Amino acid sequence: MRPAEDPGRRSGTAPAATGCGFERGGPAEQGRRGSYSTRKRDLIRRLRRVEGQVRGLQRMVDEEQYCVDVLVQIAAVKAALDKVAIALLEEHTRGCVSRAIRSDRGADDAISELMDVIMRFVR
Repeated sequence: MRPAEDPGRRSGTAPAATGCGFERGGPAEQGRRGSYSTRKRDLIRRLRRVEGQVRGLQRMVDEEQYCVDVLVQIAAVKAALDKVAIALLEEHTRGCVSRAIRSDRGADDAISELMDVIMRFVR
């Protein structure tokens, strides 16, 4: 499923107009807020599911279950976290980065920060 097709995203709605920091002096400014408020409930739900999966992993290790079974569950946790990350990355791009580019204030900083975070995922 592509991020734009995510059922948790309401079609035709723009991200909430929360401050991202770029329009107030650059991405290094403290107190920035995310642009994912329209998907917050979905993200929290996904993170709680991951939390449960991690607790299950702890239980599996404690019970000394078969290595391959534990590794398969680790892969599932990583995949679930990747989905959360992609959703956040999409909201950041559509919200914070888009606003910075449209306003022409902090556009270079926003793009640099976006590229830095993308590079962390492709390593």
